[in-house]
Amino acid sequence: MATTKKAGMKAHAKGPSGDAVAEFLDLAGHELRSPLAVLKGHTQILKRRFTKQTERADDLTELQKMLYQIERLEHELDVYLEAARLLRGRIQLLPERCDLVALAQRLVDLYAQGASGQALRIATSVAALPGQWDARRVRLILGALLANAAKYGRDQEVVVRLSRERDLARVEVEDQGVGVPAAERHQIFRPYATGSNIENAGLGLGLYVARELARRQGGRVGLRRRPGGGSIFWIELPLKVSAQAIGSPACDEEEPPLAASGHERDS
Repeated sequence: MATTKKAGMKAHAKGPSGDAVAEFLDLAGHELRSPLAVLKGHTQILKRRFTKQTERADDLTELQKMLYQIERLEHELDVYLEAARLLRGRIQLLPERCDLVALAQRLVDLYAQGASGQALRIATSVAALPGQWDARRVRLILGALLANAAKYGRDQEVVVRLSRERDLARVEVEDQGVGVPAAERHQIFRPYATGSNIENAGLGLGLYVARELARRQGGRVGLRRRPGGGSIFWIELPLKVSAQAIGSPACDEEEPPLAASGHERDS
């Protein structure tokens, strides 16, 4: 792992070529997906059985934690596979009608059941945020931001806020963790990049995948400093996406974020 001199970012070595890394991620992801799917299926069967047996309440609680860890593994595999597709320019979106509030609520409930010692809650000013998006990819974006907050939030409360601003759906994920140094807030979304103030940060692909999937649906992902410490990662998605916006390549990462009234924007 090397540290760039300009911004202090950590970047993982990518091997002989970007194509080789993308191919490895693709192969590894597919090889691991099948046994993980079988494990998840058996665990869900047990969950249904335990739900009907009141005397198994303690076992059900432990099983929920197991499902949470399986979902985390599944999320990481999805990140690797999406990163491979993005790095090779092979991505196809499948937009459908879906509700952003429902997607976010399911993820928050899942993390709340599995995360021990950390409070997670959702706050929304609207009952629903329907739009025409690729639901699986939107869930992956939200999962990347929530996983990032849960991992680096120092076991403090994580809040997911949803709102509608004109023709945009907006989600903010607020944590009280170590935060991202100001000079690194644009670079943090590059592939293989992690904050210089983070140890054992992983491959550095989750935020990259989140940004690219949002942009290919006409949206944006960014972050700003949380007053008092921590970060607020945000996503904006257009409620109506034009045909030209679907699957369009990412724009320059230094482009300023969409303006929205009432919100401070650092990047």
